[in-house]
Amino acid sequence: LFNTIVASFVILILYDQLRPWVEHTTSKLLFRQQYELRLVALRLARRLRSAIRVETMQNRLLDSLHSEGVITEASVYVRDAHDMTFRLVGHRGQPPPTTLSAQRHPSLIQEIRRERRPILMEDLTYRGEEFPLQLTRDDPGLQRTYERNEEAIALLDSMGAMVVIPMLTEERIVGLFALGGPGAKRLASEDLTALISVGESAAIVIENSKEFELRRERDR
Repeated sequence: LFNTIVASFVILILYDQLRPWVEHTTSKLLFRQQYELRLVALRLARRLRSAIRVETMQNRLLDSLHSEGVITEASVYVRDAHDMTFRLVGHRGQPPPTTLSAQRHPSLIQEIRRERRPILMEDLTYRGEEFPLQLTRDDPGLQRTYERNEEAIALLDSMGAMVVIPMLTEERIVGLFALGGPGAKRLASEDLTALISVGESAAIVIENSKEFELRRERDR
């Protein structure tokens, strides 16, 4: 009995030390695409920290995610200075809409402003399926909510996007990027965390680029 107890403790100690490696290896073997996306996103977040210009940022972001074959559709939008309009600055795959605005696309823009987190096609689709059709028809407010959800789904579909990631600073949303494609798989929470880090790094580049242009204008 004593030997059994000692052996059990040894196994537990060894397992606790090996567990990160086991989880890492399992994720790599069984969920190869998600693992690759996560790894690419984490490397990209670090690479973006050395960028100064928006053009450099969007090229690195699109090339890194698209060239690995993990994502087949990707687009980057930067917010205009004076309103909630986002201008397309680069894409890979099929051409998406050239602008996203609160006037033309209120459902998506308002959701991003309210939630300040990634918007998933999967969540929008699930939400749409949860609407009770009879109650929706009888309630004008609920009907409008349902219609706005369908508008957001249609917009993401036109962008070829399974997710839209906001580029956030402490005070505001300065840009967006969207990822997807026919072969794209479901995103895990670790994938979203890595993509949020990319969005934060990209937001810093946008803010630094604006400051750089202001200083250059003052020097001129």
